[in-house]
Amino acid sequence: MPRIYYRERKLHNEPLENNVITTDIFNEIIRMASFIPEGELQIFELPQKSSSFFFWKNDKAFKYAVVWNAEMPHTTYEYGDFFLPKALVFYDVKDAYFPSEYFSIVNIDDALEVGVSRAGINTAWYEQPLLWHKVTQPKCMRRLEKSVKELHNILSKTND
Repeated sequence: MPRIYYRERKLHNEPLENNVITTDIFNEIIRMASFIPEGELQIFELPQKSSSFFFWKNDKAFKYAVVWNAEMPHTTYEYGDFFLPKALVFYDVKDAYFPSEYFSIVNIDDALEVGVSRAGINTAWYEQPLLWHKVTQPKCMRRLEKSVKELHNILSKTND
């Protein structure tokens, strides 16, 4: 599943300010996921709870989450320098290594950023920095908040 690639060690925009998605909860998730070997992939399936009341608005979490618990520079002769930040990745459909749409929360120097990328089967890893866009839709932010909470709950149970 998608590894997040930046061209350099800096955020694209101003750091995220959110009451649910905070550096504290991000760092706690990373700490609880320390059982994942550095550079290894672990996919978590998130619960898909929904309301039975048609008038009750209840945004679902994304179906899948990936935790990348290490950051590192990545240099290639062909494509140049990249930075791979610590990241939480969320998506609904496993249709390619880089899914058609995936959301990421990255932490660079204790500042968070939320992005969405539209990729798919015909995109290569080195194209990923060009596909990143800032998340601005409130519904997407609510789904990310719910997903972070669900991932935190799963990891809390794993660490008990």
